[in-house]
Amino acid sequence: MQPQNRIQPHSTEIEQEVLSACLQGESTSVVGILSPSDFYTTSHQKIYQAIESLSKRMAPVDVLSVVDVLRSINELDACGGASYISSVMNNVPMAINLDHYCKVLKDKSAKRRMIQRCAELAISCYQDEEIGDIYERSKQIVTAADLPSIDRKRAVDISNVYPADKMLEEYRAYVSGMKNNRFVTGIHEIDKRIRGVGGGETLFIIARAGAYKTALLQNLMRNYVNASSWGAVFFSLEMPVPNITERFLQNFDRSSGKEIEDFYSHNLTECIDPIETKFKQQLKRFYVVPTKCSLSDMERYVRLIEDHHKVHIGLIGVDYMGLVNQTGKSEYDKVSEIARGSKDLAKFLNIPVVVLSQINRSGEDGSVEVNIQMGRGSGAIEEAADFMLGLWKEDDNLIAKILKNRKGAPGSKWILELDSSCFFIGPNAIEYNPVQHPARRRRADKEG
Repeated sequence: MQPQNRIQPHSTEIEQEVLSACLQGESTSVVGILSPSDFYTTSHQKIYQAIESLSKRMAPVDVLSVVDVLRSINELDACGGASYISSVMNNVPMAINLDHYCKVLKDKSAKRRMIQRCAELAISCYQDEEIGDIYERSKQIVTAADLPSIDRKRAVDISNVYPADKMLEEYRAYVSGMKNNRFVTGIHEIDKRIRGVGGGETLFIIARAGAYKTALLQNLMRNYVNASSWGAVFFSLEMPVPNITERFLQNFDRSSGKEIEDFYSHNLTECIDPIETKFKQQLKRFYVVPTKCSLSDMERYVRLIEDHHKVHIGLIGVDYMGLVNQTGKSEYDKVSEIARGSKDLAKFLNIPVVVLSQINRSGEDGSVEVNIQMGRGSGAIEEAADFMLGLWKEDDNLIAKILKNRKGAPGSKWILELDSSCFFIGPNAIEYNPVQHPARRRRADKEG
């Protein structure tokens, strides 16, 4: 059967079940979740519009009130009359199935929209259009697809109200989740203070170029997959896979990049084999995606990796924020959307998300102490972050400052254990106490 001759996805019975539930006192559980276009049958769309109208006015929703609304706009006969609406109510839906029914309707509605968009794309293929333009439009169709979800957090629903006992239940679930999947940096002094990044939380690391932020993220993610039974996805939007691979090989062998390259160019198997063994052992359940993509693409990649590799992903790392695909009129708009979107991604997947970001020009060459106001573009990074680290170099030292900390005091500064020859960052850190230069000291004394 040709696609144009097929009946579009829908379920008349489930549509009737949902309408019946609304007519029997469950309209507040549905309005705000479904829209009229989620119903396939025209009469059901009109009945639901009447239910939605009554609910928004906080008026009683029942057969009589819906009939009155439809009669007042001359749509009652088009909906089958009062007898049809009464017959719909005769269905006895189970409240426990209502969420499922709503999801089914959202799914089928999304499929109908996708069919329409693909049909429009097919027409373009028959017309005299450039294949590149058609391909780009096809990607936009998939990226912009409003995939269905039942998110009661976005609707006015009693489930969003937390009395004391429910607050305690939520906290117990949070602590339990941290036992299963807690991202710790592996740098002891920092971990003591932030106590791990949990599901739905974000860590932003900000620094100028050349301040080892990519190296830090690679080391942190290596630490995570070694300590956890869960996997991690590294979205390397800037650095190609060979460079990432070489850096990890340097980590494991504590060798320079030139030495690693020589091992392979001269096929020194006695050197290569032990490093590759360690590489595969320590990066088991670690996955690199080197393609520039959007935040919604990242969510899809996580699902794809989980399905293909049969692994549970517990951490996302993004290098770096400025290369995430995002529409926007200005840098401010883009940074704001990506920062907030990263938090939404962490909450949606219920896993930690670590994002690297360049700082603005006030950070100069990466040797100036970083502060929270240096976040590029807008204050959205500070707002979206649960934790923030700033990195800068001073002489041969790499210094990290806790700029924001949901679980304790910010402001502490630490000299990290850095071996710059192989991009290795170890677990030890010592407190940073800057030495004041004589000229600065004389100026401070004079001002005092």
